[in-house]
Amino acid sequence: MDSITQNKKILRGINKMPVFSIMTKKTPMIFNADLKTTPDYITLSDNDLTATCTSASSGVAQTIVALRGKSAGKHYFEMEFDSVSGNKQDFIGILELPPPYSYPGKVNGASFQAYNARISKSDTSFFTDASLPTAGAIIGVAVDFTNLKAFWSLNNNWISFTSENSNPVTGVDPLYVLDSATVYYPSAAFYANTGVIKLIDPSSLTYTPPSGYEAW
Repeated sequence: MDSITQNKKILRGINKMPVFSIMTKKTPMIFNADLKTTPDYITLSDNDLTATCTSASSGVAQTIVALRGKSAGKHYFEMEFDSVSGNKQDFIGILELPPPYSYPGKVNGASFQAYNARISKSDTSFFTDASLPTAGAIIGVAVDFTNLKAFWSLNNNWISFTSENSNPVTGVDPLYVLDSATVYYPSAAFYANTGVIKLIDPSSLTYTPPSGYEAW
C-alpha cells in the first residue's frame, strides 16, 4: 500500500471516531487531593467534594484548594459549612497559586470566616453585616474577573461591609478586589479546629447564580 492510500484510510478512520477532545474537557470541580497544606490533617470523601479536618493543629491552617481555577468571565460557586467545632475558625474563599500559601486571605485571596462572620484579606479581618453561620450554612462566592471584583453570600443573602450594600450584579461595594490576570481557585481552610466543609457540585447548586454569572 502506498503512503497516500494509507493516509487516506487513516483519515477516514479518524472521521468515524467519536469526537472527544482533552483540550475542551472541563477540569473537574472537586477538591485537589494532591494540593493540601503540611502537616496534612484533611481527608477527602464524596468523590473529593467533602473535606474533613481530623485534627486541630494550633497555629497551622489546614487548607484545601479546588482543582478548577478561573481567570476570566463571571463565575459563582458554593461551599457548605457541614459541621463546625472548637472555635469554628473555618474559612471559605478564593486563593491564588502556586504555594506557599496559608488560608485564603492570609497571603493572597480572601475568605469569609465562620467564627466571626468577617471577611479576611491581606491578613486582616473586616466586620460585615452577616450573622454567624451554623452547620449547614451555604456560602456563595461570585467572582467578576472582568471587573476584578468578588462577593460573598450567606444562605443567598449578599454580605456587605458595615454601611455598604454589596451587589454582584451591579458591581457595587465588592468585598475583595482581585489582582489582574491572575488565576483564582475556590479554597477552604480550618484553623486550630476540626470540621467538615463541602464543595457543592456546580450542576446541583443550592441557589441560582446571580444574573450574568455562570456556575464555576
